[in-house]
Amino acid sequence: MDEWSAWESGDSVDMPNWPHCPVVEQHEVLRRVATAFRRVVIDWAEGDRWAEARVAAWARLEGQPVIMAAERALRGTSVLVSLADAAGPGAAWVRFYMTPDTTGLDLHYEPPGAEAACRALARKLAGLLGYDFTTDLGSPDAEPGAAADGGDM
Repeated sequence: MDEWSAWESGDSVDMPNWPHCPVVEQHEVLRRVATAFRRVVIDWAEGDRWAEARVAAWARLEGQPVIMAAERALRGTSVLVSLADAAGPGAAWVRFYMTPDTTGLDLHYEPPGAEAACRALARKLAGLLGYDFTTDLGSPDAEPGAAADGGDM
């Protein structure tokens, strides 16, 4: 699990008004992104590797039986999704692991330094799913360098 501990950007797309909104099922998320983005990689094998790492991490912590059962249930149902709209080695990519619980997706951006382009992709993803986009700063409209709460530190 250490490999993924700092993996997310801090940005996410989340269902609005959860749990009082329609659920977008995992297969529907995949169908929508497959047709909306120029480059899409749907990697079930990497999703399984991630799920196994989660199970192993909880086992090392001697996780509660209910947590262990939930983590084991991710086997065979987790997927790494990678999205881009540009070609070439410097293209901005948004990546996320997705389980059958699609209420929120924690995003990872590549390459380093492409945050603005990645956030544009993330906003497109959010719109496609009818989700809200939230930055690591807590507001969908926050600019890099702005304080999340607007207060002084």
